[in-house]
Amino acid sequence: MRKIAVLGRGTAGSLAAASVTRLLPEGEYELHHIYDSRIPVIGVGEGSWPSLVQELHRLTGLPYEFEELMEAGGVFRELVKRQIV
Repeated sequence: MRKIAVLGRGTAGSLAAASVTRLLPEGEYELHHIYDSRIPVIGVGEGSWPSLVQELHRLTGLPYEFEELMEAGGVFRELVKRQIV
């Protein structure tokens, strides 16, 4: 049995723990999600990345419709600096 530790409860830590439970076969791992419950989750996406929406779709199976998101006033914010050559 593999022992897996995930540190932190922010965006990246929560998604890492969810990925382990969703993608690895049950009974083959022991997950330890380690975080300080006194530290609040800010939830501003500081640990997100450009393909986050696709990753959430893969983990949850929930449908993702770009047009519906835009109609609802959703906004994509991407803070990845791109260099045009």
